[in-house]
Amino acid sequence: MEHFTTQIFDTTWLEWIAFLFGVAQVWLALLNRIDNFWAGLVSVVIYTYLFYENGLYAESALNLYYILISIWGLVLWSKRKTDTPLISFCTIRFFLATCGFVFIIWLLLYFVLTKHTNSSVPIWDALVSSLAWGGSWLLLRRKIENWLFLTLSNFIAIPLQWHKEMELTAMLTILYLIVGIAGYIKWKKEYYGSKPSISNKK
Repeated sequence: MEHFTTQIFDTTWLEWIAFLFGVAQVWLALLNRIDNFWAGLVSVVIYTYLFYENGLYAESALNLYYILISIWGLVLWSKRKTDTPLISFCTIRFFLATCGFVFIIWLLLYFVLTKHTNSSVPIWDALVSSLAWGGSWLLLRRKIENWLFLTLSNFIAIPLQWHKEMELTAMLTILYLIVGIAGYIKWKKEYYGSKPSISNKK
């Protein structure tokens, strides 16, 4: 407990900013608000640097991907006239394609980490990032299954970040995990509550 308290007090102001904007992003995503991308941009730009400095290279690259996803999300979501874009489930084909995408990204990241970096946790770093890549893609498309991929990614990331002594970031990831479960339940409820007005096409 003393070690944890010391680490929290030793956390840099930069990580605190990333943490607070990360909290805002995940809460706004839970509410299905376009603002989540603005908060996310601030958080992921900072975390790109922080993860790289701590040797989590795949997660650093993941945050570069998040920057692109956030910008793309702002463009796509702003095209709708309402503040709450429609949500839907994946088709079986789209879900399987996403799983295949995640597997390929995992293999590629693992290869890069083992061959071109000094990463001490290449398998897990690559797995966390590949799952998050798939989940963020589904979030962009407003697919309910995005929460499943992101929750699994966060579950694996927590001990990984703790191992790297990024305790505050691990706490944020615990929050992501909780919100991911709540988000899945909430989006499913909203989908079935307004099913006649929601398209289930890809």
